[in-house]
Amino acid sequence: MSLLPRQSKFIDEYLKSLNASEAYRKAYKVAKEHDYCDAKACRLMKNPNVKSVIESRKKELAEISKEDINIRLEKLYKNTTKDQTKLKVLEMQAKLNNLLTDKEIHQQTNIIDYSKLIESMNNKSSAKRIT
Repeated sequence: MSLLPRQSKFIDEYLKSLNASEAYRKAYKVAKEHDYCDAKACRLMKNPNVKSVIESRKKELAEISKEDINIRLEKLYKNTTKDQTKLKVLEMQAKLNNLLTDKEIHQQTNIIDYSKLIESMNNKSSAKRIT
């Protein structure tokens, strides 16, 4: 798929702003009326080569963002000592990676909180028996 240099520049600018008219103005260095740029940008966006490159680059950017978020969440999980924060981090990772739905996460959270409550109650009751 070969693109002209200005088409490539248009794609780069479009992915920065998500505004086709602005991207057209910057890529083609045009100072014409707004309607002119709108029409030309619209035409470029319909170009099959331009359209497919934009779609593939958007997918790449989304994956990079997803990976970056996962890395940051893992660091947060490792560096926190609060169970509630760790639970939230796990929920966010599950949502981000489409492992669980909101409903499933809510059910899991209730189970986890409930089991922790029982565990702490058992620890308190066994401590009372010892004293």
